[in-house]
Amino acid sequence: MHTHRVRVAARSGVAAGALALIAMATVGIGQSAAAGTPAALWHMDETTGSTMVDASGNGNDGRLSGVAIGQEGAAGTGYGFFTTPAIVSVPDSVSLDPGSAAITVSAQLKMDAVPSASVGDFDVIRKGLAGTKGGDWKMEVLDNGYLFCRFRGSGGAVTWRHSPNLADNAWHQVSCTRDGNQLILTVDGTSWTKTASTGSIANDQPVLVGSQSRTGVDQYSGLMDEVTISIG
Repeated sequence: MHTHRVRVAARSGVAAGALALIAMATVGIGQSAAAGTPAALWHMDETTGSTMVDASGNGNDGRLSGVAIGQEGAAGTGYGFFTTPAIVSVPDSVSLDPGSAAITVSAQLKMDAVPSASVGDFDVIRKGLAGTKGGDWKMEVLDNGYLFCRFRGSGGAVTWRHSPNLADNAWHQVSCTRDGNQLILTVDGTSWTKTASTGSIANDQPVLVGSQSRTGVDQYSGLMDEVTISIG
């Protein structure tokens, strides 16, 4: 395995359509990442109700539990994860399983503190657990404030971490990409890549946003906005 650190042009604004282009922005040395098609696009602009609406057209709406809506957002309004548990659950769908295709998972995050020792890490978004049949993928923030990406499929599991400390009370655009054997972690337009094979990923688990479980394990604490899953 090898890694590269590469500077790419940061994208101004966080318009809905721009987030679908994150995979093109995260281009490592000697590679070209696919743009992908949004499988789910959550603007998190709801101010009433208990549904996180999917703007991709794929119907991947989520159920809110303990999440504060109508909060400060990176674009429009966003969600606040201030209690335990605070989570969004999106039912399993084949449209959220990449198989062997490229996948980019992205979000806008704002937090003012790293995870405590009792929490361990912040689960931002995931589909499946380490032992889930068919593999899993996730994006989280570690106790040093670094972004952490994981993809596990039929060819094995790959994890990597990088970035400055995200817990500085500012908005950060973050993403994790698996494109062939290229694994790309991006924070605010700067990318770190790793070369490894993960194989096909497809499971029967829901997508969970903000926590590892409905009981608040690895509970994220902070603001979140403009979350997207792009595949292909």
